[in-house]
Amino acid sequence: TNAIDHVSAYRQKNWKDHSEHLALDRTMADDFISILDKDPALVFLYQHAVDHAGHTYGWGSPEQTNACRHADAQIARVVAALEKRGMAADTAIVLTSDHGGFGKKHGMARIEAFEVPFIVWSPALAKGAWRLKEPVMNADAAPTVLALLGLEVPESMRGRNAVAGACRERQ
Repeated sequence: TNAIDHVSAYRQKNWKDHSEHLALDRTMADDFISILDKDPALVFLYQHAVDHAGHTYGWGSPEQTNACRHADAQIARVVAALEKRGMAADTAIVLTSDHGGFGKKHGMARIEAFEVPFIVWSPALAKGAWRLKEPVMNADAAPTVLALLGLEVPESMRGRNAVAGACRERQ
C-alpha cells in the first residue's frame, strides 16, 4: 500500500518546441534532487528531450547529440546531489533509453529499435572497468534494476539482468 512515495507529472505547453523539452528536463532534475531529501528507496527520472530530438530531428542528429549533452549535465547534477547528501555510496544509477531508433522512427521490428544504450554506475561495480558482453535490449532494464535492488526477478519477466552478463575489462 505504500509502494509509491511521490509522483510528479509534467506537461509541456508546446510539444514541437525543443527548447521547452530541454527546460522541462532541467525542472525534472531539480525536482528529483529535492526528492532526495526524503531518502527514497527508488526514484525514476525521465529526461525526454533526447527522445524528442530523435523523433523530430533524427537519431544521431546534432540536436539529439546536444540533448544527450544536456541530459548528461542533469545527471551530473543528480550525482553531485547524491554525493553532497552522502547517498552516493549506497546508490546505483541505471542510464538507459525506452527504445533505440533509426532515422526519425522506431519499431517496425528492426533491431536498432530494441537495442538501447545501457550504463550502470554503482559503488558495487566501481572496482574496475566492466563491459557488457552482449547488446542490451529495452526489456533488460527492469530485471537489471530488480537485481541491483536485491529483489527477485520473476521468471515470467521478459529480459535479463544485463549486469550479470558483464565481464571485467582488462586494464
